[in-house]
Amino acid sequence: MGSGCDSCCKNDPSKKNDEDVEEFKDLINERELLLHEWTLRKGVQDMKRWIEKNKSVNHLVKLLSKTPPSNHPGSSMQHLKAHYNLARPSYEMSSLPIVLLVRIATISIPSLSGSLLSSMDEIFEVIDFVDRKISSSSFENRKKSMLTEALWENREFCRVLLPKIITIHGKDAFQSQSELDKAISIIRHLKEVLRTDSVQKELAMITDFLLVRGYRSFDELYGYIEQIYIDMLNENLVQLPNAIFKEIIENHAEEYEEKVKFALKVLCKMERLEDLVQW
Repeated sequence: MGSGCDSCCKNDPSKKNDEDVEEFKDLINERELLLHEWTLRKGVQDMKRWIEKNKSVNHLVKLLSKTPPSNHPGSSMQHLKAHYNLARPSYEMSSLPIVLLVRIATISIPSLSGSLLSSMDEIFEVIDFVDRKISSSSFENRKKSMLTEALWENREFCRVLLPKIITIHGKDAFQSQSELDKAISIIRHLKEVLRTDSVQKELAMITDFLLVRGYRSFDELYGYIEQIYIDMLNENLVQLPNAIFKEIIENHAEEYEEKVKFALKVLCKMERLEDLVQW
């Protein structure tokens, strides 16, 4: 009877299926474990690569090491704030003047402005983020934020403006000038080639501020522009901790992971700047 039962079990298809399932279950569990281990290793590799990529602020590190911020009473930043407040009382500084200053340097002093352009490429996402989180949510500030992004992404901006200036004032007028005089002339006439809008108003305020000062050389003009650029960057970056805090706490739970990831990305960029920014 027993042998008959064994024979019956051997011929039972469902019994055979159960044994196969158990065998394959062990294989599946083993493969899942290997898959999880591979996924973890891949995730760690990607994270390390992502962190190293976002630490890439080499041009800005060099610039800040050479020209530290001078945000103290009597500094160029304090003079710039006074100039802005005189022109427009209760004006709220934004990242738009920083981008415009780099564009001014690119047009008027192209031979020296490469480091400004490269450093702005490295840090633009951070200063734009800080600006959007810290500035008030007024219509004007939202508009300026959109203009800033468009202005920086538009790589044709400089190529369009300089030919317009030369066309208006004649090529000979610039060819006969020294490098310094040519740069000053270009800065003076920059605001004339734009329509009356938010960018033109900001451009007018910055160019007027630059032209108040007398310059003895081409290098001195560039050095002053570079110092203002560094001071404005510092003014923006010192607000980064508050911006990250607002970014994380002011969003819905389903967005939390993405916001934390972005905050980590920003912190990776700032790690090498820790000792160079006047927190």
